[in-house]
Amino acid sequence: MDEFITELAPVASKKVFKKHSILLYQGEAPRTAFVILSGALKVYSINTAGEEQVVNFHTQYDMLPTSWIFKRSSTTLYYYEALTDCEVLAVPRNELMQVISKKPEYMHLMMDYFASNYVGMLVRVTALEQSRAREKIMFTLYYLMFR
Repeated sequence: MDEFITELAPVASKKVFKKHSILLYQGEAPRTAFVILSGALKVYSINTAGEEQVVNFHTQYDMLPTSWIFKRSSTTLYYYEALTDCEVLAVPRNELMQVISKKPEYMHLMMDYFASNYVGMLVRVTALEQSRAREKIMFTLYYLMFR
C-alpha cells in the first residue's frame, strides 16, 4: 500500500481535518476523492427525527466516497465526519483511477479492499438485525475488529 500512496502523492494534496470536522456533506458534489493516511471517520445519515444513523467507519488507506469515485452517484450519499484528527490525500478522481489502473497489483489491492469492506458490511448488517442488545454489541465489536 505504501507504493500506491507514493504513486498518488504527486497528483494529490495533503489535508488535515480536526476531530468533528465534516469532510463531506450528504448531497454534496465532491471535487476530489480522499485517501485516509491517518485517523478515523464515521459515515452517517440523519433521519427525519434528526438522529444520526451511523452506517460505516473509515480508517487508514480507505478511499471515499466510493460511490462517487466509481461513478455510481454524482453526489455523496452520507456525511463524512472526522472521529479523530485525520490526515488525508485529496486526489482528483481521474488521477486516482489512472494510478489504480497502472499496475495489476493495484487492481488486486482494490479487489481486496472491496472484498474486505463487503464482508465487513455483512457483519454490520447482521449486528443491526440482532434482537438482543448483547448480540448486537458482540457483532458490532466483531465488525469493528474486522475493520
